[in-house]
Amino acid sequence: DDRQDDEFLGRAKIQTSVVAERGYIEGYWVDLVDTESGKVQVTLSWLSVIDDSSTVKTAAKHAKPNDDSAKGLVHIYIDSCSGLFNQRDPTYKPSPMVRLISNHEKSQQSWPKYYTNDPIIEQGFVMLIRAPYTDEIKIDVIDTASKKDDVIGTCTIRIWSLIEQPGMEYTLQPWLLKGNSPDAKIVMSASLRGLLPPQCSPRKGQRPSEAGVKTTESFSAPTSGLSDLTYDDKVLPGRIRLLIHKAEELEKKDVGGKSDPYVVISYETQRAETQVCKKTISPVWDHEVWVDITENGDNQITLELFDKDKIGKDEKMGRTTIDVRRISKQKKLSQIWDTLIGCKSGKILWSAEFFFDTMVQEPDNTNFSKTEEVPAAPEPSVVPVKSGYREENAVQRDDDIPKPSSIPVHLPEVDETPPSISSPDSGYDNSVST
Repeated sequence: DDRQDDEFLGRAKIQTSVVAERGYIEGYWVDLVDTESGKVQVTLSWLSVIDDSSTVKTAAKHAKPNDDSAKGLVHIYIDSCSGLFNQRDPTYKPSPMVRLISNHEKSQQSWPKYYTNDPIIEQGFVMLIRAPYTDEIKIDVIDTASKKDDVIGTCTIRIWSLIEQPGMEYTLQPWLLKGNSPDAKIVMSASLRGLLPPQCSPRKGQRPSEAGVKTTESFSAPTSGLSDLTYDDKVLPGRIRLLIHKAEELEKKDVGGKSDPYVVISYETQRAETQVCKKTISPVWDHEVWVDITENGDNQITLELFDKDKIGKDEKMGRTTIDVRRISKQKKLSQIWDTLIGCKSGKILWSAEFFFDTMVQEPDNTNFSKTEEVPAAPEPSVVPVKSGYREENAVQRDDDIPKPSSIPVHLPEVDETPPSISSPDSGYDNSVST
């Protein structure tokens, strides 16, 4: 009813053991109980589960447009969270709750834990998977004590990445949470099981091979989101070659339904900006920058998106962080999509490669879409170093920053030296100090 609570009209019970025995029941009428009259017609299927990844891949490959049938189910067990500290107020204790959001179902959430930085959750959740290629489950840790239910940290499970794991599961392990605290983690496990289609559902006592299920067919997986989520225990010294490709589904900040987005890349005292892409919510930058990583330094590179405004302060469009320990562990990560936080919508695509201090830092463009060559360094002498950060692409956010002259440095005898990320003290000049 529009103006009052909906009226109860009856309910029905169906024994699942009967559905499991028959496998498929079509057009079955069930009498309603707790009411004077009425019945409901249902069609029921028993979908058997299987731990063979080829079954899920086959179902994904042959799925038709607008096919809303379930291809699998994922079980997620949330054990605990740790390090949920607010950097602006270290003494503050939140009341955390974990919320799981999938592409197709209503969100699920845990019971809140009150006034703790290290909550013990110990709850399990089950969600259906309908599009293994693109489905993902977003996990948010929310502070229920705040008025707006602020997101403390977030991470994402990409279903196709889970399919590629041994046994289609992540064992109980810590995952990094992106948010206000750089050391926040959530300990959880995830496992995926395929669902056999109704016409192939085996009767009681049948084996999957007897139901005619193909187990040898496989095909190439998407390149996005297949990298493992392991990371080093500490921050190792080296350099990171970071490429900001593009962003999609950004918020519309301007009157015409568009925005003028750009990205600010920051790590410790280093800072750089991409060029501004005019009047778009799907910008393409292909901006390359080098980040110097200090031993036991900060573990997060921050990417902040802004909408460039001619009048007033540039508006924030979301942010994300990249853990340098993950890059040093994996050596190279290509075409990684990250969902932006602190905004209504948006995601950003990036690639990164790690070079240890003992390595010859020569650029490798094999898996990156940008192929612009890095200029070779001059003959070893006391000369200024040419930076890879071009001033014509820079976005000057503070007109009061002075521009010092080039500072000469002495280069070691190497054939090539990759460009360095610019420091905020350099004023976007084409020279750096080392």
